[in-house]
Amino acid sequence: MDKNHVVQRHFSGDAPAGIIGGPPCESFSIRGSKKGLDDERGLLVFTFMEWVSSLKPQFFLMENVPPLAKHNGGATLAKLIGIAEAAGFSVSHSIVSAADYGSATKRRRLIVVGFLNRGPFGFPSPSHSAEPGLFQAKPYVTVKDAFRDLPEPSWKEPASLQGHTLIKHTPEVAKRFSQLRPGQQDNIRKRTRLDLSQP
Repeated sequence: MDKNHVVQRHFSGDAPAGIIGGPPCESFSIRGSKKGLDDERGLLVFTFMEWVSSLKPQFFLMENVPPLAKHNGGATLAKLIGIAEAAGFSVSHSIVSAADYGSATKRRRLIVVGFLNRGPFGFPSPSHSAEPGLFQAKPYVTVKDAFRDLPEPSWKEPASLQGHTLIKHTPEVAKRFSQLRPGQQDNIRKRTRLDLSQP
């Protein structure tokens, strides 16, 4: 079954207004397998772009981890952009931090945006900063800000606030976690204690 037949089975009529997605990042992630395109999950970035190319929405947005931008000396990203440009898209990309746009996390992501039949996308200036006076930006949203109005968690199972079954840590692990300073990472489990004053 060819790709176009699959597309026709999933969509009938007009093209979608936009396609937004995040193909799996484990193949490119610093903490992932780092197998790149030798991992079939890594190839899904091209599957995403082939759907964009076939369906021709008015815009697309793809997010992934920053190392994808440098994978294979930048050739992988260049190939992805080339597929979109060959389909008529004007493509822009940037690595952005969620904290710079008001989210309570420092998560950095590669964002690739394409528009059909219009000029390149201009990424918005950051709205938040660690130095609020800089460019009139607002201060970063901290963990304390994000947690301020949350109810007390329930320790019943499943936990009512978290919506999942709580992890039963051994007393040794619980003690080790309790001794972490804010922002410090546990060397064994690779978990970081949140710093209330930071995103």
